[in-house]
Amino acid sequence: MGRTWIRVFLGMLLAFPVGAVEVHDVRLWRAPDHTRIVFDLSGPTEHKLIELDSPSRIVLDVENTRIKSGLSGLQLAGTPVALVRTGIRDGDDLRVVLELNASVKPRSFFLKANDQAGDRLVLDLYDKSPQAQAAPTKSVHQSDKRDIIIAIDAGHGGEDPGAIGPNRKREKDVVLAIAKELDALLKADKGFSPTLIRTGDYYISLRGRRDLARQRQADLF
Repeated sequence: MGRTWIRVFLGMLLAFPVGAVEVHDVRLWRAPDHTRIVFDLSGPTEHKLIELDSPSRIVLDVENTRIKSGLSGLQLAGTPVALVRTGIRDGDDLRVVLELNASVKPRSFFLKANDQAGDRLVLDLYDKSPQAQAAPTKSVHQSDKRDIIIAIDAGHGGEDPGAIGPNRKREKDVVLAIAKELDALLKADKGFSPTLIRTGDYYISLRGRRDLARQRQADLF
């Protein structure tokens, strides 16, 4: 019996090297212009992002890292990702391969642990689409009678939950519900044309929120 347990213990050590970073969870959000995948990690690590063609793939090599389970549970519908595979590279490194069904511009970065979340590796896949045409310049006569455009910005979203209240209620959910209610109220009032900056559970940077408001020619933001 003793030898059996020793074999099991040694097998676990070989399968999961001492000091290896663990991937606790993988989360995915779809935003209007990009897809974000977040890897929740047990500690800091280094990674490399690789783009491959024929077929189109994105490869993430994460140093000295292991993942406890596969990524088959990710909801890929409506995203540019057709399939996600994982494997081990050079004995200790985690390799994540994303097979694509659409052209994207990838960007990856590491986020250090803070009071609300642990270490994270973030992969953003930005949609490649034809450059939007410049919005027509508003003339003085058009401005006299047009509706006032109001950009309603629900903060946080995606991996940024905001404050956590009683019963684990998240600020990102509360502010989005308020934003949608305000949107409905303004639509019912003549003279106003509201537009939601964030319509679902995904993250938009501060600069991205500002740019969206400008693209929609908002008078108030």
